[in-house]
Amino acid sequence: MQVRARVGRSPEIGGNCGYKSLAPEQRSKAAVKKQTTGVTPDGLPAHSFRTLLADLATLARNTIVTAINPLYPLTVVTRPMPVPQKAFDLLSVAV
Repeated sequence: MQVRARVGRSPEIGGNCGYKSLAPEQRSKAAVKKQTTGVTPDGLPAHSFRTLLADLATLARNTIVTAINPLYPLTVVTRPMPVPQKAFDLLSVAV
């Protein structure tokens, strides 16, 4: 019982030490604007993680073999749209 009594009063373990709960934080004006307009401060569309992955999936690498020169295949990489390009830039990934 002594351990439970000490744990119940310990701020490190989350016990009730007589502290009043804090008021919820207010969202910044920039966060509210981004949510309501759906646009980031740099003019790109705001994304969830899922939609960002969907945008990143649009990048494709195609290997083409021609009848004229079948021994030398060509590799063509699509150019990323602005949102995937920004993600690659932030990750320092060359495309």
